[in-house]
Amino acid sequence: MTFKNLPIIICILLSLSLHKTESSKILFFFGLGSYSHRIAFQPLAEKLADRGHEVDIFSSSKPERPYPRVTEVLPGLFSNFKRNFGGPLSKSVLHDRLQDKFHDPLLVGNNMWDMFNADTADLVRNEDFQEWARSAKYDLIIYHHPGKPIAVALAYKMKAKFIAFMPAGASPMHDVEIHGLPIEPSWLPDWVQGSPYFLIPERFIYAYNQISWYLSFKYTHCSRLDELIKELYPEDDIPPSEILVRNFSLILLNEHYSTGYPRALPPYAIPIGGMHVKESTESLPQDIDEFISTGDKFLWKWEGDVPTNLPTNILAKKWFPQNEILAHPKCKGFITQGGQLSVQQAAFHGVPMITVPVWADQPFNSRSLNYNGIGIHLDLEDITKDTFSHAIQEMLTIPKYSNNAKLVSERFKDRPSSPVDTASWWVEYAIRHDTSHLKHPDY
Repeated sequence: MTFKNLPIIICILLSLSLHKTESSKILFFFGLGSYSHRIAFQPLAEKLADRGHEVDIFSSSKPERPYPRVTEVLPGLFSNFKRNFGGPLSKSVLHDRLQDKFHDPLLVGNNMWDMFNADTADLVRNEDFQEWARSAKYDLIIYHHPGKPIAVALAYKMKAKFIAFMPAGASPMHDVEIHGLPIEPSWLPDWVQGSPYFLIPERFIYAYNQISWYLSFKYTHCSRLDELIKELYPEDDIPPSEILVRNFSLILLNEHYSTGYPRALPPYAIPIGGMHVKESTESLPQDIDEFISTGDKFLWKWEGDVPTNLPTNILAKKWFPQNEILAHPKCKGFITQGGQLSVQQAAFHGVPMITVPVWADQPFNSRSLNYNGIGIHLDLEDITKDTFSHAIQEMLTIPKYSNNAKLVSERFKDRPSSPVDTASWWVEYAIRHDTSHLKHPDY
């Protein structure tokens, strides 16, 4: 080596160290939610652990494949709880939606806040959790918003930074005001199915919902949360939760414009949708592969006992390898309720969809797919043999759906870095810097 190459070597070494982040102790705080929420954040937890951070996860669901570099906090805690998420609520929702197109139990009265507060009360009054919460120490908490906002009190007590992770993306309801996101009810729908009143335009319903959700968050949810925080930390003078929740370092949004709307987002709101999706690297199970190779077939995910009188071109099973099936060249369409993770998988693989939304963010997702020309929206209560058959024929025979799905797939994949790399970079940015320069002065 000659000395004339020394400046080049020095420049390379400096560039490698520019964004070096010291190892931090990071907690993922995800107590409430279905297993799909676990799938959404797990790749980020593993990525940060691989980058040398000490990563713990507090979650009501266990990973299918435990990651050796990630520690599960209080893994047996939730087995003793009566879960407030799902249960009778989810069992009745289908029946209620068949009776009323606009029914969503989460959006009726204070149901969502009641559920979140009951779940948090279970935690706060558990002795194992109390002992852990009063002694644990982290540098950063990434928490499930809005399901686990008590994390902001944990962060305050631990003098830790915190990041809000939103599995359903930016909810155009209470989160708009709480997180300083632009309000766009003139054209941006929310979680409801639309206006239930013939003479009232939908945009008025959206605006009304944003105001009422903010007020209910402020005066119903936060007031109860403050009482629970006082139970957990009776000796500490902790500020009101409405103030604490605004002290986030970042907001990570499980969404991407290619399957949603071109929204105006401030610089601290980072879309990282699709961290869980990937190219297919595994072959299909033999029975499924043989079934679909013999002609035009339907695969039907079926819970419970499979009927014996199904047509011969239908294979019904409790579980399918969804990613591998959507990646298969013979997959021409996907019929789904419109959950965010399934939508992202289908978009990644360029598969058009028929969505039958039931509740929560599904109506919003369904409308966004229709907006992008890759989905056909069907209302649950309107499904008949004719409407269902027509939707399938339309998806298979009108070229715009498959063509648009391929375009969306290209856009979904065409990013300067992968979703998980983007998320990990921003997390480490928040560790390195005070992010107040990214926010409005009031935050």
